[in-house]
Amino acid sequence: MAGFAWGNLPQGSIVVDVGGGVGAQSLTLATHHPRLRFVVQDLESVVPEGADVRALNPPICPSPENVSATVLEG
Repeated sequence: MAGFAWGNLPQGSIVVDVGGGVGAQSLTLATHHPRLRFVVQDLESVVPEGADVRALNPPICPSPENVSATVLEG
């Protein structure tokens, strides 16, 4: 994660994590960069598992606007 200057992105930038699984990497980044928004995209079978992870770890995911998940199409 230290290989990219996340702090240099403008406030409100959207980072899309394609194939992000349950969102572990995005949740970690969101904790350290709360001014960014993260969208985790994965297969339909995986996305509900990510919602469960976020629900079980509310301190890691402080607001629904910070990290969200969508299903990859096609």
